[in-house]
Amino acid sequence: MADTPDWKKKAKAEYENEEERIRTDVKAGFYLHLFIFVFLGVVFGAIYVIRWMIVRDNFLPSSHDAAWMIAIAIGAVPFIYFTDRHDRIREVREQRLIRLEMKIDAMLAEQDALLARYEELLRDVRRTMSDTELHIRGIL
Repeated sequence: MADTPDWKKKAKAEYENEEERIRTDVKAGFYLHLFIFVFLGVVFGAIYVIRWMIVRDNFLPSSHDAAWMIAIAIGAVPFIYFTDRHDRIREVREQRLIRLEMKIDAMLAEQDALLARYEELLRDVRRTMSDTELHIRGIL
């Protein structure tokens, strides 16, 4: 790593910081969604138990639709976590590619400026050589 340029180290550190920030944001979102689903589950469960105690119907849902709704609600938490994480990681990769493209564009612009300066200096050297040659021929 001793021969790695500073901008590579800086870019790598920045990328790792962004990934860590995304991990913490996604975990916070996951815990928020988990809290909301648990809270709603407790509320709906309490309502269901109270209804069951008043109506004296079967405790388990009679239709398969209710069981599927419960399974979907429970499965939504990890699904939201993974999709949010995937979207944010893709966003970071796109931002990293944009930064790399900007860096490449800046380097190409710098290269074009250096090439123009080189051509200008080359013209000056040729002009000086031709003036020197004419001066030498005039003296001799």
